[in-house]
Amino acid sequence: MPIGKGGTGGTTETQARTNLGVMTAIELYYNASGNSGTITLSSSIANYQIIEIFYMLYTLSADWHHSIKLYNKGASEIVSSLVNAIGGTYSSNSRLKLYGSNLGITVNTLTRGANTMSNITGTNTTVAQVPSTDIPKIYRIVGYTY
Repeated sequence: MPIGKGGTGGTTETQARTNLGVMTAIELYYNASGNSGTITLSSSIANYQIIEIFYMLYTLSADWHHSIKLYNKGASEIVSSLVNAIGGTYSSNSRLKLYGSNLGITVNTLTRGANTMSNITGTNTTVAQVPSTDIPKIYRIVGYTY
């Protein structure tokens, strides 16, 4: 059946997907080991309405996987942060650790800014650079489009 007669209100495949709210996922980057440096994407972020960044933390002997979705309206530059909170009791001390990693994407290149860690306990708070072993590692980036 032709798309124009399919009841979606669209006359092209793209219009039909847009009208139905169905997006196509395109993998822009993948590295199973993760990357804590500069990343080159397979195409420009301006081509996608949503960019999803999948990343992992190796901290406190745990493997934490997260993702963040960045909504894009055709921009070729996005600035964001990866922020994680990990809480618990370690060495008889209640503690909350906040990890932050600043990043920017320009056209098809993701670059990193400062990586910081706040360690909050019942008695004090410290802020420091994240040890290189604890920097969030990006392992996959997906662009979504209609």
